[in-house]
Amino acid sequence: MTITDTCPMCDGRGERPCDLCDGSQLCPACRGKGIIRFNPMGAPASEKTTEPCSWCNETGACPQCNTGLVFCEYCHGTGEIVVEMEAGRRERVYEEHV
Repeated sequence: MTITDTCPMCDGRGERPCDLCDGSQLCPACRGKGIIRFNPMGAPASEKTTEPCSWCNETGACPQCNTGLVFCEYCHGTGEIVVEMEAGRRERVYEEHV
């Protein structure tokens, strides 16, 4: 017998925090500034230069998500998974989602 249960990966929401920005919605490369500051090779530490962030195209937003959340691939966004009932025991059916 099979029943449905709450998805353990997204707690039944169908979405989970973004892996890239950890839900902050900020670009991890520039930390939301849209530019990256760095020291050119061979230059003294006091000489910093800036360049546009190529990860977020100068927006400062996470390039992977808009809301800090991404679609849960484990439950396909439904928030539920299939659970098998066997001899009075409850066992989760873990399927490999590719």
